[in-house]
Amino acid sequence: TQAAFEATGFQIHEILQAFKRDAVTWDWKNIKERLLFGGEYAENNSFIQFIADIVGFILERPQTTSPAGLGAMIAAGITMKVVDLKYAELAYMPPSDAFSPTTTQNRRNLLYKRWEYAVRKCLNWNNYETYETDLALFAQRELDPNLSIRRSLPGSIFLTTTFVFLIVAKFLKNKYIT
Repeated sequence: TQAAFEATGFQIHEILQAFKRDAVTWDWKNIKERLLFGGEYAENNSFIQFIADIVGFILERPQTTSPAGLGAMIAAGITMKVVDLKYAELAYMPPSDAFSPTTTQNRRNLLYKRWEYAVRKCLNWNNYETYETDLALFAQRELDPNLSIRRSLPGSIFLTTTFVFLIVAKFLKNKYIT
């Protein structure tokens, strides 16, 4: 279980780093370092604390079981003009538990490097003789100009399907609600 938690935590760390690399025009100093964390993983306090330690952000766990479902309902309500955004932000935000990072940036970097080394070793687990060559190959892959595009595909698919749902909701509103 610990290995699965660590893998998930470090993948979240990599996604946040990819956002920082890909969104260079964003003013990261003015962005609140808080993340909303939900789903089945959010039921485990130790896991949420580990994620907070790895990413260095405050994680908020809403008391609702599905914050994504709540967000979809709010988006549909706003799209159909049943509720406005300011009211939704005040009325529908569930109370949350907050998990603050308890580790230093140096410790965070050390844990990430250890995990990254383990992943690279697993990719070629039975060939110790070519370790130095493998490290050079990994470094070369990082220079691939299309790497950020391949890493951003899952997020792009999520955003695209979200917009499709909003368009369908607007279409259904216009067709069935008068």
